[in-house]
Amino acid sequence: MTLNLLLWILAVVGVFAIAVRGYDFAIGLNRWQRRIHIGRWSDMAVWRSALAVCGSRWIKRMPVVPKLDNDRLILLDKVRGQYSNPTIQSWQYAGLVMGLKTIRNDDFRIHFIDDAGNWRNTPINIDFALLAYSLMSEDCPRSLGVEMKQVYDLILSVKGDNDTVPYRRGMNAIRFVDTIGFICPFLVRYGLDYDVPEALNLAKVQIEEYDKMVFSENVHFPPHAIDCERNLPLGVCDWGRGVGWYVLGVTESYRCLPEGDFKEYLGDRIVKFADELRQFQKSSGGWGSSVFIADSPTEGSVTSLAGLLMVEAYSISGDKDYLFSAERAIRQLMAITQRNGAIDMCQGDTKGIGNYSTRYGYMPFAQGMALLLVKRFEDANS
Repeated sequence: MTLNLLLWILAVVGVFAIAVRGYDFAIGLNRWQRRIHIGRWSDMAVWRSALAVCGSRWIKRMPVVPKLDNDRLILLDKVRGQYSNPTIQSWQYAGLVMGLKTIRNDDFRIHFIDDAGNWRNTPINIDFALLAYSLMSEDCPRSLGVEMKQVYDLILSVKGDNDTVPYRRGMNAIRFVDTIGFICPFLVRYGLDYDVPEALNLAKVQIEEYDKMVFSENVHFPPHAIDCERNLPLGVCDWGRGVGWYVLGVTESYRCLPEGDFKEYLGDRIVKFADELRQFQKSSGGWGSSVFIADSPTEGSVTSLAGLLMVEAYSISGDKDYLFSAERAIRQLMAITQRNGAIDMCQGDTKGIGNYSTRYGYMPFAQGMALLLVKRFEDANS
């Protein structure tokens, strides 16, 4: 009886081990086959349509961006609940909505807000502010006041007694560059739409606090984070998507603002930063996951966002060199797009300050930013 039990246990363990290894093999095989014929896009309109079709599928069933880089024992990560992070998904939806809104007139709010006017998933982290911003439209002051105030109150609750907003509660002295992209466009739009000057001022102070640290260094690139108490930059200054978060924060805030000192400040910063960032554009047209390192892999999210910066710099200055730079970025994005319309080579989720992912794949956020880039590039050319 004991021997039979032992054999049964060994059989169960063996079957489970085969299932785990088989799952890893299937995931790897699928990743490999998706990259067959990658980048075979020559017509920008056809490519854009493929991006939109792929993104439209994702908005209904969002693919998970893994929070770990594991290529082995993935099934175990899923069983233990360590494969995905809901917080990552909120800004994936945000980027995708921003892009799809350029080609579809759908009311994307139905995916996130129920008929009773409640968020389907309660906002718990400030990352959610970017999703709220993506849902805003001209009728927002009438229709989404309660929902947007809930997000604004969340931001204030994280802010606490500080002048600016930390990335998470309990990190009072640390400011992450991600936060600029997550909250500043929302704060500007919310402040203007609902007549809340305090929200506008918070966005202004949040950006200026970072810029004081940036401009105190020889290289005017935003570090991954800053320590406000010790006045120190933390992490590297050339993390690709970190540069992108800064770009998104300042460009979207600029586009929302009426004429005035704050808009003028951001416009000047956009042009100057575009000049500096353009120096690190690869000959292929993209930017790397480590912007300063020439042979770092081209990365999809920073290339999309840097392209948006170049288009905005052109709209401010009229210098067509920026527009040429944006076009090169688009061509590079075409070259890293899989045959099913998914942009590849997007760096995975960051694990902490200076601890960056080594996994590259598709990312719905970057997909949306690429769609947004193409629309603004076409508008600038019209």
